[in-house]
Amino acid sequence: MQQIVKVCACFLTGALVAACSNDHTRTVMTAPVAISRASDGSAQGVPFTEGLASSRWQELARDTLGPPHKLASVENGRIFAYLGLAEYAAVVAVDDQDPLAVESDNAPAGQGIGSGGRTRLDMERGAIGGAAAAVLKSLFPSAVENALIDARFTAEENAGPGPSRDAFTTGAAIGRQIAEPVIARAKNDHFYDVTTRVEPSGPGHWVSETSQPPVLPQVADATPFFLSKGSDFRPGPPPAFGSAEYLDSLQAIERIADTRTAEQIRIANFWNGGGPANFYVIASQMIDRYGLSEREAAHVIALMNMAVMDAEIGCWDAKYTYWFIRPPQASRLTNLGIPADPIKTVFAVPNHPSYPSAHSCIAASSAEALESFSVFSSERAALDSMVHEAGLSRMYAGIHYGFDIQAGQELGRSVAKVAIHADSTRGVLSVLP
Repeated sequence: MQQIVKVCACFLTGALVAACSNDHTRTVMTAPVAISRASDGSAQGVPFTEGLASSRWQELARDTLGPPHKLASVENGRIFAYLGLAEYAAVVAVDDQDPLAVESDNAPAGQGIGSGGRTRLDMERGAIGGAAAAVLKSLFPSAVENALIDARFTAEENAGPGPSRDAFTTGAAIGRQIAEPVIARAKNDHFYDVTTRVEPSGPGHWVSETSQPPVLPQVADATPFFLSKGSDFRPGPPPAFGSAEYLDSLQAIERIADTRTAEQIRIANFWNGGGPANFYVIASQMIDRYGLSEREAAHVIALMNMAVMDAEIGCWDAKYTYWFIRPPQASRLTNLGIPADPIKTVFAVPNHPSYPSAHSCIAASSAEALESFSVFSSERAALDSMVHEAGLSRMYAGIHYGFDIQAGQELGRSVAKVAIHADSTRGVLSVLP
């Protein structure tokens, strides 16, 4: 018999503790979560057309704050994960408040936090804004970036019709307090520690071909959210360099490069454009399509992005365990016994080893997390198709072997299943003290 487990968290004397929440209800491991379409302020006759605050804060990180830094996909994944965690923790904390503690004496009937009215809406948006602004300022500390974050917060505070936003201000204070343990966790996750991993030498090993060091090998030893360590799902080694299996895989990429079509180039460029950000856009579109509430959307975003960060840590562990050569490097070698011109890639080759494919780790973990929510059950085939295309895109580009893709997809889905199980049994907020 399948066991139904309810888990959640609430805000009590400054701490997150166990409580109950319908948006966490899952059938452990196998059945996806049941998400309802909760009402917002507009359901009580209070027009509000700005959409979900959680999505707008993620867009700020993705489209405005991150691009000037030209961050690696693994760095963006970390930002989205901590931002999503803070947003969800904040909205859960607000929703678990006693309505009488935040309801003003003259609030119209039906607009209190308990019935999903405007007070609740402003409290949730304020909490998300307070938490998101605090986390983003810790990750983007320059004065210019802080000004952009403050401008976003002010826009949120002034959004929608009506008088002063007392509920928003109350929610923002809660959000800022909720952000503190999230920020502390980020500061101690060892993501940017000095690595002890040493680049090997010998045939079949990848080497950096630029003046820059390899991309963040220390991420392999960062602290995951749900895994015990990055090596929990380390794949077995790739085919032996120079073996018949390896040469077949290399020649397959050479054939693609020699016959590459305009459509293949388009697909390669599309999926190269954002790593985890691509699936965040996909998730946001699905959240809008199915009319999820602020809390439900924040739950989806948090679980997906936290699963992605763990998958990236696992991916980096494998990359900097095997240090496997990229197809373009191998195609320039003269001792493999295969007459071929060097592989021409669609874009610059990422400065980290080939095996496994990070894009496949990211895509598969994202899709697995999204597919665990029953509200998205009809999207499974489309999501699986996107994972497949994201994998093919790296082969079309000439930068990955087929076995890179397969290993990345298996790792990503395995990691996401651990995250889903953790959410089912204790909730994603259990990663916070």
